[in-house]
This record gives sequence, structure tokens and C-alpha cells, in this order.
Amino acid sequence: MQFFTSRKAAFVLVVGCLVAGSVIAETSASSYLVARHADRHNDFETSAEYYLDALFFDPENTNLAGGAVESLMALGDFEMAAEIASEIVGTEAEGPTTYMALVADAAIESEYAAIVELLDQPEPLTNKLTDDLVLGWALIGTDQAEAAFKVFQSVADEDRYRAIGLNHLGLAKAYTRDYDGALSTFRTAALSNFQSPRAIMAEAQILAQLDRRAEAMRRLREILGESASVQELAEQIESGEPVEFSLISSPADGMAEIFFTLADALNGDAPNLFNLFYAQMAAEIRPQDSEALLLLAEMFEQIGRTELARSYYLDVKEDDPSFFTAAKGVAETLQTEGQLEEAVAHLEGVISDIGPGPFILVTLGDIYRQLKQYEAAADAYSQRLGAKSPDGYQDWYVHYVRGISYERLGQWENAEADFRKSLDLHPSQPQVLNYLGYSLVERRENLDEALAMIEEAVALRPDSGYIVDSLGWVFYRLGRFEDAVVPMELAVELLGTDPIVNDHLGDVYWMVGREYEARFQWQRAMSFDPEPIDADRIRRKLDIGLDAVLEEEASASDD
Repeated sequence: MQFFTSRKAAFVLVVGCLVAGSVIAETSASSYLVARHADRHNDFETSAEYYLDALFFDPENTNLAGGAVESLMALGDFEMAAEIASEIVGTEAEGPTTYMALVADAAIESEYAAIVELLDQPEPLTNKLTDDLVLGWALIGTDQAEAAFKVFQSVADEDRYRAIGLNHLGLAKAYTRDYDGALSTFRTAALSNFQSPRAIMAEAQILAQLDRRAEAMRRLREILGESASVQELAEQIESGEPVEFSLISSPADGMAEIFFTLADALNGDAPNLFNLFYAQMAAEIRPQDSEALLLLAEMFEQIGRTELARSYYLDVKEDDPSFFTAAKGVAETLQTEGQLEEAVAHLEGVISDIGPGPFILVTLGDIYRQLKQYEAAADAYSQRLGAKSPDGYQDWYVHYVRGISYERLGQWENAEADFRKSLDLHPSQPQVLNYLGYSLVERRENLDEALAMIEEAVALRPDSGYIVDSLGWVFYRLGRFEDAVVPMELAVELLGTDPIVNDHLGDVYWMVGREYEARFQWQRAMSFDPEPIDADRIRRKLDIGLDAVLEEEASASDD
């Protein structure tokens, strides 16, 4: 994905200066500082632009060139990254990213001989595992299959890399149409500690080609649910349709598989730049790989770049089995940015154009709930329950969230029925136990049952402030004020800035005669921006005390 084609002319001048060895006296310290600041905030577009600006003024500064390479790689612009990287090979600024850029660009262009030549070095260019795997596929691309098999086998001969070496050996044999050899290798890999889901998919494709469909389905059942692609392949095999070996269609695809596997395995809550580089390499080398696009989108979400994440979700095509997962991702990035109406419009557009595929109706309902449009939310959930289409959401969850929508609409009979149905489907689900129990407490119905539900929820989730708050509140409603103190204090420790929890603790303190502390908690609750109706009630308690407020409310109720 090239982000900087408009800057090509300036970049050509930079490269020309590097080649000629010219030195431009004026440097741009400010551009460098902006680039470094952007780096720290994962603003790769800005950092790439300003590294290029700084290079314009200081074209022999290879450290600036290295920074530009990293930023461009993070954005997937390997063409420009490789042009700059080629100028810093052999300098003190060269490193693994330099060669990663060159390898990725060569793989995109199917220049396999260049990769073999590049990797012909006494020391690893990136790391030995990656170099060997890439070399194996480059050898396949230069019609040296037997040499490639030996390289993959040498990887598998190391215990810690046995599984990944065998997986790629099997894929390489399958690509060269040695299906018997591929199946034998995959069988050996299955005996190791790990076999990648994609290798299992490859094995299933081969088995289906050989009309061993029952065996193919047995293998696929081990990873069913891993991805929409797995589900699609399973449906294709079960239907009797012809199945081709399509997982690897070129040596470059094999390289993309390496980088996807590494990126996926190393991905965590906060991916580092190398993981991002690997994911970008996988997506750029094999642009039709929706799983790589989804992985990239997830990584950008994890580092707070939701607009970039959305761009990768939007790259997934409508006819791809992962499209509905990507559409859900688009909506959730808009939701994160507070663009709820735009998220609804996107999902409604998907439903109108393609239909209510997996994830879409429940995601739409959840966003409608956030907008407090509970009738629309309940309708979306009802459509999902009526369709009975399998997706990532279990029915217990859909009944639960529809119950919330009904409760907010004042349709308690429908809400309670949904909550109880949810518990039938998933007994001891703490969220449902808590919500139903708390609702019963607020309605002053079945308080003993409500207490039992909430006590069970607390036992299951003792660190959930909202659930602990519910336990304190049911004690309050039962008139067991002393019993309410400890759970309410714990709830405030767990949710110190929640206005409702602080308000509840104030009420409990008042009832046990700790009126000064009660007023302090109500004042704290006011500082955390409660809803207007709650704020009015808290102000009244601060003015006249809780006893008087309760008397006023009782009198108003009688009227």
C-alpha cells in the first residue's frame, strides 16, 4: 500500500544525492524531531514524511534513511522502503529491517533469484529461522525444489522449529504437486507440538482432491471456527464441490505464509514494529489474503490507530468469506471513535447490499443500545434470533442483550423472559445473573432469589466492581445495612470514579449513621458527572438528607 506516491519526485532527488555522495549543508533538525515525535505516537504517515524531508537536507545521513525505511514498512510501502534500504546496505545503519524491506519488495516482484543472492551471506540477515524459510521458497521459485526441501528439512531438524519446518516442507511439496509427499509430511507435523491451522487447511484441500472427503473433514474439525475461510472450505468439501489446492499458488505465497505465521504467533496486546512489519509483508506479498488484512487491522486497533485499522478492514472484498468479520471491524472502529451513527449506516448498508451475515445484526444491536435506541436494538437482536444463523455470538448473549433492551423500554415481562432464557442456555453466567438480580432488586421483587443470583455472580467474578456493587445494593434493599457496608466499600475500591457506585455507598453510610461520610460520598459522586436525573437526586440528598428524600418519594408515589 503506497502512501507517498505524491512525494516520488522529492524522493528521487534524495536517492540521487545518496548515490552521488553529495552533501547538502543545510539540515532539518525540526523535521527529524517531528519524525521522532510521530514515531512515539505510532503516526507512521507523519514520521515517514518528515524523515524524507530530513533526508532531503541531509541525504548522506543513513540513520535518517533507516528511520524512513521503518516508517514506510509499517505502512506497507515496500517499493519506496526498498529503494532507500538499498542505499544503506553496508553502512552502520543497516539492520534486519533493511533486508526485510529488500526481501519483501523482491518477493512482491517475484524476483526469486535476487532473494537467493541476497541471502547468500555468512551471517543471517534477519534471523536464521526466517532467512532459511525465505531461502527455501526462493529456491522453489528458481526451480531448485530438491535444494528447497533440504533447507526446510534442516529447519525441521532443530527441535524448537520442527513444526514450522515440517509445515513449510509440506506446503512446498504440495505446491510442486507431490501430494503424497505433502500428506506424509503433514502427518509427521501433526505428531509435533503444533501444526498451523493453514497447514491443516492445505492438508484438507489435498485430501478432498483425492476424494478422501471424510478424512478431510476430520482434520478440519480440529480448527473449525478458526476463521471464515475454514468454514467456507468445510462447506465446499461437504457439498461435494471440486476442491483445488489453492493455499499456495506461488513461491511468493509461501513467503507470505512465513510472515503471516510469525506475525500471528508473535501478536500480543501491544504488537511491536517487527510484528507489524511481518504482517505488512504478508499482506503486500499476497494481497488477496484477507486473514493478513484482518491481522493488520487488529494490530492497528491495538496501538490506537483505528482509522488505519478501518482502511484494512475495508480492503476485504465482498465475496471473501471474511467480509462480514471485516464489516464488523469497520463498525467497531467507528464505534471506538464515537461515530455511532456512521457505524449504524455502514452496517445497515451491508445488510441492504449483501444481507445480514454473521456478526452484523448483533453488532448493529449493540451500537443501537449505545445510542439508547432500544427499540431498534431489540429488533436487530430479534432478527438474529429468528434467523438462527451460526455466527460468533451464542444465543445466550443475544437473549441477554435483547433483555437489556426490553428492560430499558419498560417491557419487563419480555426482559425477564429473555434473561431467564439466557440463563437456561448458559447457567451461572455472571453478567446475566447480575443484571437480572439487580433488576429484581430495583423492582423490589423476589429479593431472596435476587440475593442468591448476585451472590453466585460475585463468587464467579469477585473483582467485578459492578457485580460487587449489586451485592451491596441488594443488602441495602433488604434493609441489611450493616451487611451492605463491606461490599459497597469494595465496589468503590474497584470502581472509584463511577458516580452510581459512590452514590450507593453514600446511601449505605447514611443508613448506618455515618452521615458525614455519606455526604462526602455523594459529593464524590457529583464530581464524576452522573446522569441528570441522578444528579438532581444526589443534590437533594445533600440538601435535606436521605431520610427526607425517601419520605418525599414515598409521598409522591402515594399521590
